Amino acid sequence: MGTVTFTFTADNGTEDAADDVTGQSQPYTVTAGNSLALVIPGGSSIVTRVNQPATVLWSSNAALMAPSKEFDYRIELYEGNYANEAALSGRKPVATYTAGKDKNSVRIGENVLSKLSNGDTPAYTVLVSMPHPNAGGEGVRLSALAWIIVQAPPATARLTPPQSIYHKDTDGAVNINWSVENTTEGAPLQPTLTITRVTEDNNTHEVASERLSGTSGSFPLPLQRVKAGNLKDTYQVVLSVENPGEESPSTDSFPLYVYDADALKVQDDKGETISALTMDNTSKVSGSLPTVTAEIMQLRQELGLIEYIGINYDEYGWNSFKDGIQWLSSNNNAISVNYKQGGLYEDIRNFSFDSYLPETKMALSGLANGSATVTATHAATVCVPTYR
Repeated sequence: MGTVTFTFTADNGTEDAADDVTGQSQPYTVTAGNSLALVIPGGSSIVTRVNQPATVLWSSNAALMAPSKEFDYRIELYEGNYANEAALSGRKPVATYTAGKDKNSVRIGENVLSKLSNGDTPAYTVLVSMPHPNAGGEGVRLSALAWIIVQAPPATARLTPPQSIYHKDTDGAVNINWSVENTTEGAPLQPTLTITRVTEDNNTHEVASERLSGTSGSFPLPLQRVKAGNLKDTYQVVLSVENPGEESPSTDSFPLYVYDADALKVQDDKGETISALTMDNTSKVSGSLPTVTAEIMQLRQELGLIEYIGINYDEYGWNSFKDGIQWLSSNNNAISVNYKQGGLYEDIRNFSFDSYLPETKMALSGLANGSATVTATHAATVCVPTYR
């Protein structure tokens, strides 16, 4: 018994106590009252996870009104949802606890609350009781009820992306592997797989919205052809699992980038698409040859066989980071592919680069009589146009 004042503090969302604002309630006087009572505040339900602990709280003025009486509280745990004490008559508790007269709580340990609730329906009923201090024995008791809602732990959605998230629109179906982890037996599972296709002109199309069953599986995603004039489509793959109660859904996602298989072309230094290129300097040495030193030096420069090529960078929205290009000559003794670093072109075999920026111009150098196939490969999708 006594007087109590409550203090309320707003921290304004910061850890700095200097900007905290506090306020106090009016004083409240607490008395034992004029009648014995045992109550569970609000008769509220206790919410816990399956096989996790739960604490049952109660309040009583018995120790103040009968300080000389010795007694213990008895706490009985029943499986099921019962509205009143009479409904518990004849039923056997699954667990029983005791607490001294100076206590107001008991902890139900782990691995006791193993039955799941159906939605918000309590899975267990708790009866807290004590002998009436003014009665002659245990026959007259004060009691109160509490209820326990047992929820499953939140399930976790898991997607396993394919080995590569970059594909051509001529590829076959892509298998989307999914699973739901941390499941609880008896808990309802509601996994949903949603796949949305987003085109480069920002149009969205829902490709799939599948209610899945079980805890794992694979969904075959057929790829659609990319619209003419667009480089690629983006598929957003999302797996979501609804969790019970007020838990947020668990989600996992990843993108798929699907390219027009015919988009990549090789172009010459005039920006024209080519499939073959002839490097020939025989016309420059036919007929009479110069005898003057200056003219001989000029002819030597003109005899060098160099052509500049690249991909059709200006036709599409190639990305400098995602759309690296790999270059390769099938016969480096005849024709080498060269990259300009600083002020000089050097054979790409002298570099350790995996790929080159899509806007890069490469120099072909004719080294000897012969032919070669030069290949430009979109590194992410292995999309390959070639020319000779």
